[in-house]
Amino acid sequence: VDVTSVVWDLFLLDGEVVLYCTAIAILRILEDPLLHPDGRRGPKAVPPDLESCFRVLNEELRSRVHDPDELLWHIDQVRRRTPHRICVEIRAIENTEFGTGRSFTVPSPTASFFAAAKDRMSRLFR
Repeated sequence: VDVTSVVWDLFLLDGEVVLYCTAIAILRILEDPLLHPDGRRGPKAVPPDLESCFRVLNEELRSRVHDPDELLWHIDQVRRRTPHRICVEIRAIENTEFGTGRSFTVPSPTASFFAAAKDRMSRLFR
């Protein structure tokens, strides 16, 4: 299953909050190459610049973010750590712009977003 298909399916199921969580998850996955373009740390490290960030986000993104399970895990972590008010605000903007009528529900500690997403994906591809 392609990573893009997973994100698209989650977006159709859960709306724009998924896009926010996915963007933050991708930045978390790419944090090291974005902050340390030459792979070194310390005083001799090359500082990030716009060109190196563009290279990572444009040319290296697909090779670095290729495992749907890993991305789903990161999306779940972002969703769990995102303050409720931010998700509510994103949902309110979505409802204002598109009239979806969706509401944001707080994931319970026992119900994993990751597990639910994997379950949804497995049902789609049976």
